[in-house]
Amino acid sequence: MKWLIWGTLDFEDGLGGVEVYSRCLARELRKKGITVTLSNDPEAVHFDAWDVVQTHGTSIFKKNIKTKGVRLHTLHGSTFERMWACREFFWLGGYFAGLRERRGILESDGVLSVHGKLHWAKMAERHGKPFLVCGNGWDAAPEHQPPVNTQIQRPAILFIGRGDDPMKNAPFFSELAARSRKEGEIWNWFAAPGSGFENDSSVQPTGRLTSAEVRDWIESVDAVVLPSLYEGLPLVVLEALAAGTPTLASTVGGIGTLSDALQGFTRFVDRHPSEWMRALREAITLEPTREMRRNINRGHLDSWADVAQRVSHFAETLLARKRDSK
Repeated sequence: MKWLIWGTLDFEDGLGGVEVYSRCLARELRKKGITVTLSNDPEAVHFDAWDVVQTHGTSIFKKNIKTKGVRLHTLHGSTFERMWACREFFWLGGYFAGLRERRGILESDGVLSVHGKLHWAKMAERHGKPFLVCGNGWDAAPEHQPPVNTQIQRPAILFIGRGDDPMKNAPFFSELAARSRKEGEIWNWFAAPGSGFENDSSVQPTGRLTSAEVRDWIESVDAVVLPSLYEGLPLVVLEALAAGTPTLASTVGGIGTLSDALQGFTRFVDRHPSEWMRALREAITLEPTREMRRNINRGHLDSWADVAQRVSHFAETLLARKRDSK
C-alpha cells in the first residue's frame, strides 16, 4: 500500500502536534511495510498514484482532488471550539479555517479524529462518513532512565507550548510561578520553548527543543503543567504520563476522555491558583515512584504502534469497499 500524508505544514522539522503525529504515524506505518511519503507541496505529488491520501485539519487542497484510492481527513481539534474557548469571536481567519475543516470532511472518504467528542467528528457521523477515533500515541523512553538534564535545579516545573498562543493560557502559568515565589517556595519554573514569557523573570525559557529534547525535559522535571483554555488531545500530556511525570492539566478537549486510572494525573475544571498550587506540592512528593506510575500509565495509553494499527485497518477496509463497488 502507498500512503501520502499531505498538509501545509513543515513535516520534516515542525514541532506542532500535527507534525509530530504525522512523523510518528509514518514511522509506524513503514514498520508495517507500507510506503509512506510526507509532503506539503501540492504540485510535487501525483495524487492518483496513492492508495491513501491523508489530510489534516484546515490543510486541504485548493480544489477537490480525485484519487484512485481513498482520502482520509484527520481532525486534531476544532477551530470553532477553540474560538469559543478563547473568546476569539472577531478572528476572521478562524471562521475560514473552520470552513476548510468542514470541507475536508465532506470531500473525504473517511474521517479520523484524535478523540470522539470533537464537534466536527459528530458532524462527520451525521453526514454518514466512515469515522474512526484514531487517538494519539506516546514516544517516551521504553525503559527507566535517570534524568538527562542533571543541571536543572529541582524542584522543576515545566510548561510546554507556544506561550504567545492564547489557547495555551501562559498568563496562568506565570501567575502560579509568581505565587510560589510569594509563598516562599523555592521552585524553578521553565517554559519550552519560552515564547510569551519574555517579560516574566519568574519563568526560564528553554529555547527551541527537538521532540527528543522535549521528552528529555519531561523525564527530568518534577511536574508538567498545562493550563490550556482549549486542546485537542495534547501529545505533551501523553508523553508526560507515559514517562511517569506528575501532570496537571485543564479538563479541556480530549484531556477529559483519558482514563481515570492514570497515576499522577490531576485534571482541573476551574483555574483557581490555590488548588493548582496545592496539587503541585502533592505532585512533587508523589507516591508511588515515577517508575511505578510509568508502568501503570502505559497500560492505559495508546502507543503510536496502536494508532498505526487502527488507522491502517480503517484505510484497508475503505479501500476494499471502494474496489468492490466498482
